[in-house]
Amino acid sequence: MALSALVVAILAAAIAVTIHATMPTFGLMVVRLVASELSTYLIVFELVAIATALIAARDATRVITVGIVLAGIVLAAAPLMALPGAIAAADEALTAIGSNGPMAAFSATQLFTGIHPPAVHRVNDITFRTIDGTALRLDRYDGVGAGTHPALVVVHGGSWRNGDKGAGALDPIVANEMFAAQGITVYDIQYRLVPAAIFPAQLEDVLCALGHIRAHAAEDGVDPDRAAILGRSAGAHLALLAAYGAGRNATPAGCAAPARIRGVISLYGPTDLAAGYRVPAMPDLIGGSAAIADFMGGAPDAVPDRYLAAAPQNALGHPVPPTLLIHGQADQVVKPDHSESLAAALRRGGHAVALIELPWAGHGFDGIVWGIGGQLALASMLRFLDHVL
Repeated sequence: MALSALVVAILAAAIAVTIHATMPTFGLMVVRLVASELSTYLIVFELVAIATALIAARDATRVITVGIVLAGIVLAAAPLMALPGAIAAADEALTAIGSNGPMAAFSATQLFTGIHPPAVHRVNDITFRTIDGTALRLDRYDGVGAGTHPALVVVHGGSWRNGDKGAGALDPIVANEMFAAQGITVYDIQYRLVPAAIFPAQLEDVLCALGHIRAHAAEDGVDPDRAAILGRSAGAHLALLAAYGAGRNATPAGCAAPARIRGVISLYGPTDLAAGYRVPAMPDLIGGSAAIADFMGGAPDAVPDRYLAAAPQNALGHPVPPTLLIHGQADQVVKPDHSESLAAALRRGGHAVALIELPWAGHGFDGIVWGIGGQLALASMLRFLDHVL
């Protein structure tokens, strides 16, 4: 038992170290993300190890185990120590744009039990656009309650070349179900992927999904003039462009006029693709420069006008809907500079923006919706949506 306690203490402490380190590979980055979101599990393992050592170990083994456990707990506790400040900052950022309400952003119980939204009605694989022989589909989560509901479009990530509706999370439907349980009808959509299509094809697909909402508002029981859009990573980039241009950009052929966007949520989205191409995150875990060039159809010097059109910062010459930007400061895929620079541009233009940064969080952290950052992100999004819708 003493040796087992020592092994558990060493393993938990080694995993806790990753919370504080830059990971050299994508796989280790995922380990770091899980460790930081579920660091309380590491603390529990360390406590079990120290209790076992105190009972079963003797002399040097006990001392070594206790020392490793204490070090592991200190390392694993960092996200929890940073959480109160992050909650306070999120509350301040949301209040500043007029989003008032309780900030029930964390439940220690849910870290171990998970989040279990009530059952909602879902219809899968609804075709909203067929183009070049490709049928694009969405899943609709009907808002709970009687009457007409606001709408939310969800755009998945995946570097514009991977991913699918319902993707991007360990339990991808929980957040959608939570939104639907609050009375919001959710449309989780597909879009064409690289290399079969390049920008602006993906943006046109998102605009067509917004048009589907307006065209089917009566049968879906939604208000097409009360819609919001949420994107993760590459999907956040598309969501921002759609939100800032919907109703101003030309409606794609064969699609209805888009629903009116009242607010946009970007989770760790890239916003300056030219800068992202020239100065990718290091180490470059996903081939970021190549992904951007493939999406844009070339490097910035080759297609400069396309890069200008793909920057949300360049669409702020007219009123835009309120924006919620959520980003982990430990993101190794999309540097937090992207959200910070867009927030600064929005503030300079007098637009409503709330920037929430989580010191410990990595790319895709909200996929663990019951985790430390996942809970804070979900609470912030629910409060923002209640405000704009």
